Amino acid sequence: MKKIGYLVLALITTTTCVDLVAQDGPPPSPKARIEQAVGFTNFSIDYFRPGVKGRELFVEVEAWDKMWRTGANSGTIIEFDKEATIAGNKVAAGKYLILSIPGKEEWTWILYSDVKLGGYLDNYDKSKDVTRWTSKTMTNSGNVERLTFNFADMTDTSAKIFMRWGKYSTSFDVTVN
Repeated sequence: MKKIGYLVLALITTTTCVDLVAQDGPPPSPKARIEQAVGFTNFSIDYFRPGVKGRELFVEVEAWDKMWRTGANSGTIIEFDKEATIAGNKVAAGKYLILSIPGKEEWTWILYSDVKLGGYLDNYDKSKDVTRWTSKTMTNSGNVERLTFNFADMTDTSAKIFMRWGKYSTSFDVTVN
């Protein structure tokens, strides 16, 4: 019986030590969520924020002209509770994965219907694209260390959603009834 007690104690101690080591320091890509009402439509964007960490974006981390989950870990999800128009495309209320193809001159954005795809693009199926659009690639005046989404240029019926990371940014329009 003592052997079982020592075994259980050793197992608990080992598990606790492993957990403590695994939690040493902040996560490399912290989780973020932004929420914004535009008119009577509620938007949220859930994403993980990778850092530049001294790397050259779209060369050493991610790649130009290659599909990206637009964030880290499980991909970026946008949700809105009423129909909206995104970059001129009507989209039903719902939850969508945001995928993108970063380009030096412009980005291609994709709203994808299967949020379970997450960050694993090997199973990407173009037939699940809800809509696609492009936006101009811009250069930030300074470096944005962690990927950031935000709403700007708000009116009662419209906003711009900006994505900034490193020295790059891009935006697209959202309008509601």
